[in-house]
Amino acid sequence: MQESGTSDTFSNNRVVVTEVTQSVNHNTSLQIKPMKFDGTSYLTWSKACMISIRGNKLAGYLTGKTICPKDEEGEENWLTEDALVMSWLLHSIERVLSPQYMMMDSAKDIWQAIARQYSERNNYAQAYEIRQKIRELKQGELSLPTCSSTMTYLWQQLDSYRTFRHTTASDDLLAFQSDIEKERVYDFCEREKGDNDLDVYFFIKRKVTYI
Repeated sequence: MQESGTSDTFSNNRVVVTEVTQSVNHNTSLQIKPMKFDGTSYLTWSKACMISIRGNKLAGYLTGKTICPKDEEGEENWLTEDALVMSWLLHSIERVLSPQYMMMDSAKDIWQAIARQYSERNNYAQAYEIRQKIRELKQGELSLPTCSSTMTYLWQQLDSYRTFRHTTASDDLLAFQSDIEKERVYDFCEREKGDNDLDVYFFIKRKVTYI
């Protein structure tokens, strides 16, 4: 069994977890998120975690798809990689929250515990806050690309809070997307009425993908 180790470096609220290993080929520096998870913005934090950990081909330790082997060497490798993912998760959480997860047995346990605590609790409040930002956004001094980028980002955030999830195209899906599009036209109409509003809307519409 080849040795593996980790080292942590903290600066400006950023944690860089570096891993030295010869048995597996993972990214040598992982930055899950510049700002640590503090109990808010769960969806953004969990998405950033999944992207980073999937990039290291270790997402199965979060989902439970990577099962611990029964042979001794395989089990040791599994425990090493699972501990690495646990370390990344714990270092991406504010210190005031992380102790409650320290004694858990696996990365999957930590991941699921955080999801149970935070995935539903803040959904309504955060979705409402995003909705308000969308309603209040005006092009004003913003350039068209900047307004487009901001509005698209807010829409994508709002979409991530929707309970409806589609897997295949259907008439229901097309109707659902049409309703969302109408909703967003209404958002523009409710804002400051200007000659450029519809131009901005259709510019943004070309960029939007439904989550």
